[in-house]
This record gives sequence, C-alpha cells and structure tokens, in this order.
Amino acid sequence: VIDGETFDFSGVPEGAQLPAEAVASDWLAGPVTRIAGELHLALALSHGANAPQETLFPDPVQLASDGTVPLPPYDATEAEEASA
Repeated sequence: VIDGETFDFSGVPEGAQLPAEAVASDWLAGPVTRIAGELHLALALSHGANAPQETLFPDPVQLASDGTVPLPPYDATEAEEASA
C-alpha cells in the first residue's frame, strides 16, 4: 500500500522486472524486480525546499514486515525539531 493505494506485485516472477510505466503510480521511480523472493523497488520521495542531505540522498530501506516505512525529514526545520 502506497499512500493509501494497494498494489499487487504477486505476479512478478523471480528474476523478472516490471517497468515503472506498467504501474499506474507517480510514486514508482523505477522498475519492480523480484530477487531471491524479495521485491525491490524505488519510490519517489517528496521533500521541502530546505531538505537535509539525509532526505536528498536517502539510504536504502529494507522492510521485513508490513507497516509504516520510516522516512527522512521532509524539510530541514522538521529535522531540527526532531533532534531538539
């Protein structure tokens, strides 16, 4: 589920790649690939005009279960408030 919209990638077989253009979503920033039974995909990350480096160049996130995805701060002011 991305931003409230459910996607079903169960039809992507091992080693296959589904182009981002085949999915009706502006959030996908690249293909969806299944490698060793795991889905790999890149998502677009919106950010503010003063986004910190950790937001502009985020580290990959690996998820092992359903739930909320930890995201870097939207803007530098949000990052400053979180560290205060």
